[in-house]
Amino acid sequence: MSADVSRHVAIDLGASSGRVALGTVQAGKLTVDVLHRFPNGGVPVQGGLYWDVLGLWREILHGLKLAGSYGHIDSVGVDSWAVDYALLDEHGLLLDGVHHYRDARTTGVMDDVHRTLLKDAMYDATGIQFLPFNTAYQLIAHERQAPGS
Repeated sequence: MSADVSRHVAIDLGASSGRVALGTVQAGKLTVDVLHRFPNGGVPVQGGLYWDVLGLWREILHGLKLAGSYGHIDSVGVDSWAVDYALLDEHGLLLDGVHHYRDARTTGVMDDVHRTLLKDAMYDATGIQFLPFNTAYQLIAHERQAPGS
C-alpha cells in the first residue's frame, strides 16, 4: 500500500437498513463505495420489539471481511441509533435482548416523568429534545417492567 492511500470503513445501522462502506483517500481525493447493504428493523418477541443483535453482528462482520479484501484498513467508525442500549454483565455478555426504540414499552413514560420532573431541569441535564423513546424514558420503562434488574 502506498503511503498516500488510506482506507476507512463506515458502518451505518439505520432504523430499517444497514450498510458497510469503504472510504479510500488517495492523492487528496475521497471515494466511497458501499460494499454491503442489509435489512435492519425490529424483531417482535413476546409482545416486545427488539434489535436482531446477532444478525447485525453477522452482517457487520461480512461487510468488514469485504472491506479487508481491499487491503489494510486504517479506521472503522459506527453510526447507530443513539438512544438504545444494551445491558451487559461483568463479562461483557448481553443480559437481555436489546429493545428497539420503537418498542411500545415507553408509551406514556415521558408524560409520567414530566409530571414530577420539570422539562427545563431535564433539558438542562441532558440537552436533548423531548422524544418518548429517549434513553432516560427507556430506562424508566425497563425498571417498571423488571424492577431491580
